[in-house]
Amino acid sequence: MKETGLVDYKYILSFLSKDANKAIKSYAELMEEEIDIKEIKKQELDKGMKHAREHIHQETKKFEHNYIKRKICDYYEIEPNKLSKKTRKQKIVNARKAVILLLKEHSDISNKTLAQELNLAESTISNILSDENNKKLIEVIKL
Repeated sequence: MKETGLVDYKYILSFLSKDANKAIKSYAELMEEEIDIKEIKKQELDKGMKHAREHIHQETKKFEHNYIKRKICDYYEIEPNKLSKKTRKQKIVNARKAVILLLKEHSDISNKTLAQELNLAESTISNILSDENNKKLIEVIKL
């Protein structure tokens, strides 16, 4: 540093080139590169934040799904694992229908995902959703 307290830019530029013009040009390029690096880091941070938000959103959805399933199973007094078992027991069939109706109403779960989770055909999910009589099943369940 000079005695004035300012940085000796000539000394700094001498690291880039002995020719002052080339050194200044190199410094300018270096500064542009730094800006690009900062922008890339910002984009990476933004991408990371977006990923974190999506992860939190997905975890929240899983919680909501489990909460809805648990409430319905409590109401029908059945174990949650019974929802995905093949059965014709009316209590379980009604609970499964209620799960489908409430999850479709309170989340953005797809028919395909629901079908996989409940071990049903997608067409069965569609039929349950389109049958107006099934809507009565969820009117008595308080979430």
